Amino acid sequence: MTKICPRCNTENPDNAVYCIKCGYKFGEDPNIQNKNETINEPGNTTGIPIYIWVVLSLIFSIISFLAYLIWTLNSLYDFILLASKGVFFIYNTIWLMILIIFLIGSIIVLNNVMKIYENFKANNLDYIRKKLTIEFIVISFIFGLIITGVFLLLLQLDLESNIKKQ
Repeated sequence: MTKICPRCNTENPDNAVYCIKCGYKFGEDPNIQNKNETINEPGNTTGIPIYIWVVLSLIFSIISFLAYLIWTLNSLYDFILLASKGVFFIYNTIWLMILIIFLIGSIIVLNNVMKIYENFKANNLDYIRKKLTIEFIVISFIFGLIITGVFLLLLQLDLESNIKKQ
């Protein structure tokens, strides 16, 4: 059984607290504006359902993790190959350390985006709003091959425009 949002007519899971499309909080009168909440028109700022941003963030954080993993393993292979010949270049060592740092950063981003995805499926939008801080989005830009940060920023903007609480 599903809940139908009275504001935008979207089907939501039966245990949903908020509508996955417009952010309406179930149990409130859809026509009355709460003094702590700004009610927007159905939909969101971009016109694209919020779940699209969550899924795209997850996909691109996986892609960035795999890219950094392959890149790091390739550089590690080159490093070991040169080291076995007795050749050490400071450039190779520094580059490998930088790639390992980016690989660790991409793992952190992927882990957090997976938590956002799981909470989105559970319709826990409050957790997502707390998790989507500017710091996390900046880290996602750096370690998520930029595109992950873009999708997380769009997700945050849509959530803020739909469920604005003071």
